[in-house]
Amino acid sequence: MAGDEPFQTLDFTSTFLDEFSSKGFTRADRRALLRALTTLDTTERQPSLRVHQLGGPLRDLCSASASDTLRIVFIRTPDERKVILGCSKHDDR
Repeated sequence: MAGDEPFQTLDFTSTFLDEFSSKGFTRADRRALLRALTTLDTTERQPSLRVHQLGGPLRDLCSASASDTLRIVFIRTPDERKVILGCSKHDDR
């Protein structure tokens, strides 16, 4: 990723990195995703992230909002890290 600052609690999958760079996100979308990742790295409880556990067969996954339409999917690890699995526009279903 093109960030200068290392993340302290986040690990990124190759799937996330591919999606972040190739899904047709605008520059503004990528900035919003990076802001949300920076916030998620420091304080998961920030209300603007709207972090929540998914349900049903996805119940082991969590979602965070980067904007009204941008989502980040991640899992929490036992050592208090977060593995960022993917990002998408909310209407990508």
